[in-house]
Amino acid sequence: MRSLKIIIPAILVFLLIVGGIYTIYQSQIAPKIDLGITTVPSPPKNNFPESSASAKPQTKNNTSVTNQPSTGPDDELAIQNIGIHVNNLNQDQKITSPLIVKGVANVTSQTITIKVYDKTGNTLGQGKASACVSLTGCNFEASVVFQKSPMQTGYIEIYSPSTLDGKQLYLQTFSVNF
Repeated sequence: MRSLKIIIPAILVFLLIVGGIYTIYQSQIAPKIDLGITTVPSPPKNNFPESSASAKPQTKNNTSVTNQPSTGPDDELAIQNIGIHVNNLNQDQKITSPLIVKGVANVTSQTITIKVYDKTGNTLGQGKASACVSLTGCNFEASVVFQKSPMQTGYIEIYSPSTLDGKQLYLQTFSVNF
């Protein structure tokens, strides 16, 4: 029993010494560790966050497919082939019904609409194709049956309807001959 009276205070003194040494170690070493994180917040103007202008899709005769600019970290994957690219139509091309339209699309509505008009704007036919939303886009193909026009010329509109308001996004217009 007498030995317990000596051992218990000795253990308590030992624990206090170890705790004191650890505290001194932490106060000397921890401030020297650099995690490489620096944050410098920029003060907002008028308490509103700042933004930059967003890109608008080209609406006439756009046959080039572009990359979407990155707005996130440098290691973020860039979305490519944003919009619609038609592979098998040219300006003033002679077309017959049924018209096959092929291309690559990357659109949020996942739908491509193709409309054939005569030169006065009367709708001769319409078709739809499925598209996708992905990093690289996907191929689409649609067959459009249209009425024979008494006129010699017309045009085709290819676009993706907006899921918000139905507007024509990524509109491609091709003049055609019948």
